[in-house]
Amino acid sequence: MPRTIQLVMDPADVCRVIRTATKVFALVGQLPNIEALNGRLPAKLFSGGALCVSDREVGMTALQINLGELNSDKLGLNYRQACDNAVVLGERLSGDVSSWQHRDPTPGAHERKGGYTGGAVRIGPHVYSVCGTGDEKLDEAVAMVIPFFAFGAGSKTMERIYEIQHASDNPFLRPLLDLGR
Repeated sequence: MPRTIQLVMDPADVCRVIRTATKVFALVGQLPNIEALNGRLPAKLFSGGALCVSDREVGMTALQINLGELNSDKLGLNYRQACDNAVVLGERLSGDVSSWQHRDPTPGAHERKGGYTGGAVRIGPHVYSVCGTGDEKLDEAVAMVIPFFAFGAGSKTMERIYEIQHASDNPFLRPLLDLGR
């Protein structure tokens, strides 16, 4: 019996998101004085990470991909699992704009099912989740700027980004937007 594949994101949009995410991940290494932005250095230096995008209305993953350089397949799997956990949280919490609002701050939270971290945002019909920058708020900022640069700064997108910024007080958003212009 043939299998049915349901596309939850236009293939051209998937390509646009991947190209944009690759560029945005590269911007992370160019952030000026990262320790002043978040008060501390990330626990690990950025070299790669994962991006997941899901369609909130259908409840299906549209894209799950590793980006950048990863030291091992296990690390890539851990990043994808953390992204998936954050996407699940983003889909479940209909009134919230960011997984930051319900994150579990205990060490290793991303490694267990139900241990949600920041890094997922609800923008438009999708939940964008990033893991791997070394800081949850930086993950969240990267997740915000990907749809901003991929699809433009429409009024609804900007409204949602400002709403997320207000909820999480993210210090990385403005510097990433400035670098990407």
